[in-house]
Amino acid sequence: MKKTIVIFLLLTMVMGLASCSSNETSMLVGKWECTDNAGGTDGFVRGDMELFSDGTIIVHGSATSWKVVDGYFMLADEVWGSQPYNYEIKNGVLTIARSNIENAEKLTFTKK
Repeated sequence: MKKTIVIFLLLTMVMGLASCSSNETSMLVGKWECTDNAGGTDGFVRGDMELFSDGTIIVHGSATSWKVVDGYFMLADEVWGSQPYNYEIKNGVLTIARSNIENAEKLTFTKK
C-alpha cells in the first residue's frame, strides 16, 4: 500500500511539473512587439518576434528554435549553442535578459 501511495505521489508531481512547463510555453507562444530601440543586446537581436508552439521562433525573418528549460528561455544559436535568458511575463509584458551576464540589458515586448 505504501508503495502504491509513493508511486501515485511521484506521478502526480511529475505531471504537475510537466503542466507548469507547458503553461509557461503556451504563455510565450504568439507575436511579440519589441518596445525597445532597434539594435542588439547581449546576443539577443531586438525586433518583433513570433514564437510558435513547435519551438520555432522567427525574428527579422530568420527562424531558429526556442524552449523553456528550468525556468530559462533558451534560444538556439548556430555558433554558440543554446543561450539562456531570464524572462518574466507580467501584465502582458515580456522581459528578457541574458542570464549569464551580470547587469544584462533587458528587452521588453508586448503581445500583439
